[in-house]
Amino acid sequence: MPDHVQVADRHRDPYAWALEEAALLRRGGAGLKAVDAAALGEFLEEWADAMLSAARSQLVNLMAHATKAALSRNPDVVGHWRSECIEFHDRLIDEYRPSMRDKIDMSVLWTRAGRKVFASFADHGEPQPQLPAECPFTLDQLLDPDLDLDILVAAVKVS
Repeated sequence: MPDHVQVADRHRDPYAWALEEAALLRRGGAGLKAVDAAALGEFLEEWADAMLSAARSQLVNLMAHATKAALSRNPDVVGHWRSECIEFHDRLIDEYRPSMRDKIDMSVLWTRAGRKVFASFADHGEPQPQLPAECPFTLDQLLDPDLDLDILVAAVKVS
């Protein structure tokens, strides 16, 4: 009788499944024979995609909120959007890994950020702003641990 019977279903409870697979890997020896290598490989690729998606999402949110703070005519919401920038930046710093750089297309993310800006302005009764055609931010600016929000806001205004 095997010393480990896998009980978690990868698709129903990927968290429990991953923990069981990790335990098998750590156990080594006979435990390695019980590892579902194909499913584990697929799971790791999905997990990597999810990590990349989370970093991209924080980039989009940071760019959108910096843009809203730069272009809004409503002083009652600018402070909130600036505070949100700090939150999104903190999450970005936690989630980004240097190996993601080649998978980040700032132009595509800028388009997504623009959609968020347009929707937010419409929701707040502000006229649709004129956004820079090209992304006014660099990835390095957004990843700077000492992010200067005023520089991001200025980048949108001068573009």
